[in-house]
Amino acid sequence: MLRIGEDSMDNNLIEKYKIHFINGKRYYEFNMSETLPSLEDTVPYYFKYKDIEINSSAWNRMTLEILTAIDSINPKSDEELLNIHYHWTRTDIFSLDKRTNYTSFKNLYLNTNHTSTHAMMNIQGLLKAYNISLNECYFLIRRHFSVEPKEVKLHIRAMTIHAFSKSLQLNGYTSDRIGVIISNFETINKMLSKVSPGYNDFFLFDDYYYFTNYKVKLIEWLGKKHYSKQDKTYRAVKRCLDYLDDFYKNRKFYEILSNENVSDSIIKIIGDEIEILFKSLNSDVIVSNKLYARMRMMHINELNSLGQLNNPKDVYRLAKTYYSKKYYFKEPFISKDKNSNLSNDEIIYSYAYTLDEISILKLNQFADKMHLKKLDNYLQFFEEISDDYIQTNESKLVKKDKLDIDPEVLDKIKNELTYYLESYCIIDSESYAGYNVFPSINIVWNKYLLLGLCRTYFKEIISIQYKGKQYKNIAFKLTIR
Repeated sequence: MLRIGEDSMDNNLIEKYKIHFINGKRYYEFNMSETLPSLEDTVPYYFKYKDIEINSSAWNRMTLEILTAIDSINPKSDEELLNIHYHWTRTDIFSLDKRTNYTSFKNLYLNTNHTSTHAMMNIQGLLKAYNISLNECYFLIRRHFSVEPKEVKLHIRAMTIHAFSKSLQLNGYTSDRIGVIISNFETINKMLSKVSPGYNDFFLFDDYYYFTNYKVKLIEWLGKKHYSKQDKTYRAVKRCLDYLDDFYKNRKFYEILSNENVSDSIIKIIGDEIEILFKSLNSDVIVSNKLYARMRMMHINELNSLGQLNNPKDVYRLAKTYYSKKYYFKEPFISKDKNSNLSNDEIIYSYAYTLDEISILKLNQFADKMHLKKLDNYLQFFEEISDDYIQTNESKLVKKDKLDIDPEVLDKIKNELTYYLESYCIIDSESYAGYNVFPSINIVWNKYLLLGLCRTYFKEIISIQYKGKQYKNIAFKLTIR
C-alpha cells in the first residue's frame, strides 16, 4: 500500500499515541486532564467543547479564542476575571492595564506570554475557572517531528521510503538505481541536520511546503559551503531532492497509480496525442489542457477508464511519468526540446499557473521583473486558462479549486441562466440586471463573474459572443447553443 497515512500505519501505534491524520498530516490527541503536560515544540490545532469548535496554530490565539467562546456562554465580570490565579505562577492572569505580551479581552488584558506547556496549563486553568470539565474537552496538537515518539518516526520513515521507492519504480528507474538514490539520503540527511538541528530526516515530512522550504535551505547551504552547481556532490544532492520533491508533491497521484490498472494502450494513446498536437499546432510546446481536451474529444472511453485519474492534472502527470525521457515537462507545458527555453508568453503563462489568484497587475509586474514583453491579448489569455481559473472582475481570475463553488450552487446558477435564455433568448451584458436571482458565492455578482462562470462551467451549453477584442470594459452576449 502506497498511502502514507492512517490506512497504512500500524493501528497499534495509532491507538497508543492517539494519532489523527488530517489532509495527510499527523496530529496528536492531548488528554486535557493531564497535569503538568510536556508540550515543548508543539502547536495547537483543534479544540472542541460541546458546540464550540476552534482551529488555531498559535497558542496565544487559541487561548484567547477559547476564552472568548466559553465567556460567551457564561460571562464573568471584570472582578471575577481579575481574581483568577494559578498555583504555578505569581504573574497576573488578567490585568487592568496594558502590559507587554498581554492581549485585550473585554475591558481587561489577558496574559498570553507563555511557553507551549504553560499555554496549555493556562487554558486548563481558564476552563476550570468557568466550571468546564476537562474530560468533556477534546484537543489536537501538532508536534515538531523532533519530539514525535521514536517508534512512530521509524514507522513513518519506513513507509515513506517504501512509497518513494515505488514512485521511482513507476518512473522507470531500476532497482539498483533506486537503491543508490535511497542510500544517498543518508548523507543528505546529515547535511540537513547541519542546516537545522530540529530537522534531520527528509523522509519524515508530511507537509509539502515545509519540505520545499528545507530543500531550498539545504541547496543554499551547499552554495555557502562553496559547492558549485557543476560539482558532483551538488548535482547529486539536488537531483535526489528533486526526485523526493516530485513524490511529495504528487503523493496522492502515485498512490492511485500504484493501485489502478492503467493499460499500456492508454499510455500509448497519450503519447500519440502529444505528437499529434505538436504537428497540428505547429509548435514544439503544448499546454496540458490542450492534451486533455484532445483526449476528451477523441478518447472519452479510455479517459473514463482512468477513474480518479480522469482529470487534466493527472493526465499530465501520466504523460510526465511515462514520457519524461522523451519530452521536457514544466507544468503545464510539454516540450519536444529538453533544452527548450519557453517563449515569452509561455513563461508568463507558466508563472500564472503558479498563482491562486491572477491579476493583470501581477502579470505585468512579473513581465517587468523578468524583462519580458507583456501579453498581447489578455482576453485570449482569459479564454485559454478558463478550465482552471474563473474571472471574477475586469482584471482578476481565481483558481477554480480555491473558489470551490458547491455543485448544487452551480446547478442553481445554470438553471437560472438556461431558464432566462430559453425565455428571452439572449443576455446582453450591458443591459442585463438579473444578478439578484443567482445564489450567493461570496463574490459580488457582476458581468465579469457571469462571463467567467460561463467560460469555465457552462461553455458547452452557452455561447459567448464578444463585442470587441480587449478585456477592459468587455461587452458580450450570451445565447443557448
